[in-house]
This record gives sequence, structure tokens and C-alpha cells, in this order.
Amino acid sequence: MNEEAIAKKEKGHSSRTRNKLIKLAIEACEPEDRFNTYKVCEKLAEIMVERYKESTLTYQSERMGLDTTKKMMKHINMYFYKM
Repeated sequence: MNEEAIAKKEKGHSSRTRNKLIKLAIEACEPEDRFNTYKVCEKLAEIMVERYKESTLTYQSERMGLDTTKKMMKHINMYFYKM
């Protein structure tokens, strides 16, 4: 496989995982907060902290593009837009 195909494959996996985590965060929110990006972002952070151990949290969050609040909000908004 060439490097471009490998990069796409890796991106695909992390994108699916990211979308699953965002979906879990939305479902974990109260019904009135499900479209509040700040509440979803808060739940997403909680889920990631619970799911990934401290040693892998940084790696996984960077891999999925969820390593800063700004990036998390961007991906949550993109998820809402695609719904």
C-alpha cells in the first residue's frame, strides 16, 4: 500500500471512532441538552477520560482530532450538520 492509502485508512478508523464517541456523548446528555454543543463537548470529554487510560488519552485524542476544545466543538458541529 502506498502512504496515501495508509493515511486514508487510518483516518477512516479514527473518524468512525470519533463519530461513535460523539454519538455516545449526545445520548448521555439530558434530552433538552442534546443539541447544546457545550454540553455535548463536556460529556465527550468525560467519556474519553473514562474510556482511555491516562497514558493513551493524549495519543487517542490527537489521533481522532479531539485534543483541544476547539477541535472537539468543530467535530461536534460537523456531526450535527451531517445528521
